[in-house]
Amino acid sequence: MERVKTLEQYKVITHYYAQIDYAQLGLDTTVMVGITLQKMTGTAVKLFQAAINKIAAITTCYQVIGIFDFIVMVQTKDMLTYQNEVVAKLYMLEEVARMQTLTVTQLLKNKPLRLA
Repeated sequence: MERVKTLEQYKVITHYYAQIDYAQLGLDTTVMVGITLQKMTGTAVKLFQAAINKIAAITTCYQVIGIFDFIVMVQTKDMLTYQNEVVAKLYMLEEVARMQTLTVTQLLKNKPLRLA
């Protein structure tokens, strides 16, 4: 317990989270979406961030280097809900140039990082 307190003190541990089984909540569809903006400017990123923060189905967003600018994780009831609640809203943004949807078929690993 002393080690955990030290890690908290040095801001190595910053938050605690519950691991949620989304299927138990009726959210059976997990989607990853690669998103490319028209231009990667500070203003465009801020507008994009403000927009995704308003979409409850988006649980996580990573800014990445590669063929996409962002990868977002989405949890929804089904693909129709994903289309209506996420895709339709994101394509309304002038900043979004392209999106690619990757539907998750099976979760093979979801474990925290073990430190020593």
